[in-house]
Amino acid sequence: MSFSNWMENIVLNHIFSKAVYSPGPLWLGLCTNHPGEGATGGSCNEVANSNGYTRMQTSSTSWTTAAAGQIANALEIAFPLATGNWGTVKYFVLLNAGTYGIGNVLLYGELTTYRQIISGYQAKFPPSSLIVQLD
Repeated sequence: MSFSNWMENIVLNHIFSKAVYSPGPLWLGLCTNHPGEGATGGSCNEVANSNGYTRMQTSSTSWTTAAAGQIANALEIAFPLATGNWGTVKYFVLLNAGTYGIGNVLLYGELTTYRQIISGYQAKFPPSSLIVQLD
């Protein structure tokens, strides 16, 4: 898991009292290739905006309370049923916008197992399967 360049600056400014940061809802997106440190909502290699794909909104109740430097999804996060091929999903991103192609990537991580999403498949993340860790 990595913070984006944008998020690194936000965290540093927050820690050093240069700015207050309260992100609001976080949106989970899926990517077919590495998003990159400088990724935005429009350049993160996100699955195409078609075939039933949409970013999934999360809230504070969607996540566990951080402990031992990590936090995980507390609830299952399920994407809509794919109505066509989404490609092979390799990464996830958390963004601050739900609209496809906009927003800032806060962080991203590589999936343990890549998944080819085809028509009729539903991408799901059971509780504790998305882990964000700082060390």
